[in-house]
Amino acid sequence: MKKGILPFILLLLLVTSTVFTTALEPVNLEGVNPAGRFLVPMRSIFENLGATVHWEASTRTVTGTKGDTVVVLTIDNVNAYINGELSILDAPAVIVNSSTYVPARFVGEALGATVGWDGTKRMASIKLDDILVHIYEELPPEPEIIIV
Repeated sequence: MKKGILPFILLLLLVTSTVFTTALEPVNLEGVNPAGRFLVPMRSIFENLGATVHWEASTRTVTGTKGDTVVVLTIDNVNAYINGELSILDAPAVIVNSSTYVPARFVGEALGATVGWDGTKRMASIKLDDILVHIYEELPPEPEIIIV
């Protein structure tokens, strides 16, 4: 009986550690840095954090929704709204390659996420619950896989 328990415990530890390790495996995205402000792709960030995004072409307005939180931004405008309350951005939302880019700190904190900056890696981190998103100024090269 005791011999059967040890393999079970080892398997349980392996599965448990795998779950905790993969839960925070980051999503890597690329941002832009015009005029000294780091901007990130809003749709990619919001969707990775579990929010929905709606684009209104006629007004050039993007709306992100997660639960009771509604974030509204207009392209080339520093006025943004979180649940109807005005928030002034330090840089306006812009369109780069058909995607809306917004200030990293604003977009993360608007959803209640923790936002960090690593100047050495030139990388922003946005963490919400068990989701971690890394946004690099320039994506690092993919790790090389060598099969022997």
